[in-house]
Amino acid sequence: KFPAESLDRPYIVTAIGDSLTSDRESYAKILNHLWRDDPKRKIIDCAVSGDTTHHIINRFYSTVLNKSFDWAIIFLVTNDCRELADEAHVSIISFEEYKRNINYITESLLKRNKKIIHVTIPYVDNERLREFFPDANWRYDKKRINITNDFIRKLSNRYKTKLADLSREIDNFKGDVLEPDGIHLNQQGQILLCEMLLKILP
Repeated sequence: KFPAESLDRPYIVTAIGDSLTSDRESYAKILNHLWRDDPKRKIIDCAVSGDTTHHIINRFYSTVLNKSFDWAIIFLVTNDCRELADEAHVSIISFEEYKRNINYITESLLKRNKKIIHVTIPYVDNERLREFFPDANWRYDKKRINITNDFIRKLSNRYKTKLADLSREIDNFKGDVLEPDGIHLNQQGQILLCEMLLKILP
């Protein structure tokens, strides 16, 4: 979808997320590169590596709500699903905390008349993760990721937001979409997400 159709007025997209957005060749960087010669389209990267929904709320007014934008892409939660790889399996953020936080973020944006795209999160390869971060002693529970993605789909439906169901897109894709660390999207994974977003954004 590039060159894109001309717009009647400019619009700005805010990317809210973690290292899947802020690090490496992320979808935000790719789209800004595609739009580099288009003065009417721009993405502001508000994502911070390592952020959970708790971190987002802690800085929500200073990093998101004080900016002028039209669309918000909410692609986070991966870090919320992290847990210790021992017998306790203590999670970074409980599922109940996550639901409270993401509801607040969504409602706050909608009250300010922002258009929202919720993005489901990709799987994590725990074996590659352990090899890449041998001293970290954390893992990602597949069941937690699945119920989180189900909640994102229901949340999007309830609030009538747009949904980029990256998780299902990856399930139907026949190639590898992860970096060697087993958690971050590689170039192919980011391109898949870009293609989905371009079908939604004006």
